[in-house]
Amino acid sequence: MPTIKPLGFAVIGCGRIAPNHGQAIADLPDARLAAAADIDKARAIAYTERFGGDPYESYVEMLERPDVDVVNICTPSGMHAEMGMAAAQAGKHVLVEKPMALSLRDADALIEACRRNGVTLGVVHQNRFNPAIQRLRQALEAGRFGQLNMGT
Repeated sequence: MPTIKPLGFAVIGCGRIAPNHGQAIADLPDARLAAAADIDKARAIAYTERFGGDPYESYVEMLERPDVDVVNICTPSGMHAEMGMAAAQAGKHVLVEKPMALSLRDADALIEACRRNGVTLGVVHQNRFNPAIQRLRQALEAGRFGQLNMGT
């Protein structure tokens, strides 16, 4: 039976949402956190002490690691597209927090960078699996609300 190499994950941005990513990675049987980067090196150190891996202050330096397969981008939303494109260019799969970009142009550029580099792009929208949201979607698709003109 062949041995499965665990997927190596890296996290960029060790703030508010990042612990959810660290725990999710820890809970996966064939995954490990290889590294985490944050502009606040102390925060990166604390994060890697909790979830494993090596701390970085520079995400660009971290992207050079050959043992990183997937990059989770957990930074403020204005940075998502740029960091995602850098990860894709480095040959890493990209999981980015929502919103994936702040403009359609940047979203298209991120999609194209992932396509061009043969990596997968995922955008976190965890509520799509929430039962209440699924029921809402079914009601919408069934036309229960009539013609919608606006929604929030």
